[in-house]
Amino acid sequence: MRMKNFGRIAAVCCLFSLSLFSAQAVVSSVGDGNDKYVTKEIKVDDFYRVKINTAFNVVYHHSKDSAGLIRIYGEENILDEVKPVSKDGTLEIKFVNTAKREYGVIILDVYSSDLQEVQSDAGGVFETSGSLSGSELDILLMGNGLVRCNKLDYGIVKARIMTGSGDIFLSGTCREARLSIAGSGEIKGHELKARDVNCNITGNGSIGCWAEENLKAFITGKGDVYYKGKPTVKKRGIGSGRAIPLID
Repeated sequence: MRMKNFGRIAAVCCLFSLSLFSAQAVVSSVGDGNDKYVTKEIKVDDFYRVKINTAFNVVYHHSKDSAGLIRIYGEENILDEVKPVSKDGTLEIKFVNTAKREYGVIILDVYSSDLQEVQSDAGGVFETSGSLSGSELDILLMGNGLVRCNKLDYGIVKARIMTGSGDIFLSGTCREARLSIAGSGEIKGHELKARDVNCNITGNGSIGCWAEENLKAFITGKGDVYYKGKPTVKKRGIGSGRAIPLID
């Protein structure tokens, strides 16, 4: 079963997570980059939505005092090409132009007063630091990237993988979790405790969840839903996908 890979994948992601905070140790070979690593700080307008268009490593921090601060670590000449722009509440992170380039690690620590939405579509990594709370959090992953949101306390948490085989890790609590996959990705929401959970799988992806009262699963294809708790389960759809209880 794919959920048996949770421990292995989590361990790998933990090591990768450590690299985010130990940037001096994570320097890959570079071509266009000059191998001179520096930290650059810029200030933008406060934001509540993050949109990542390139394979960056982004660490989100909730802070009203530092809202709008962007701290970028990478090769000096490459950082000049990285352009975080905050407009109408959305922080968009991308390169100035689309020319191909080779470079080492790029890490962005971003700060805002609230987080409501995350969108990543370029194979990067997005991770939260510290606890987060709010009424609703919407996560959209497209491609083979990774999103990890820990210590959540929201009313509604939405997580969607639309294409590719990316991974989303969730932990914390919420009233309702809405989890959806189109493709072969995986959502590891078995540490996100929710009263009600709605799962939707199209393809052969898999979803892990924690439902206290109600679990609704709609599965088209071979994907499976693995769940913690003792909810009332309503499963429908076509194909061989199943709703399977996780055994502690």
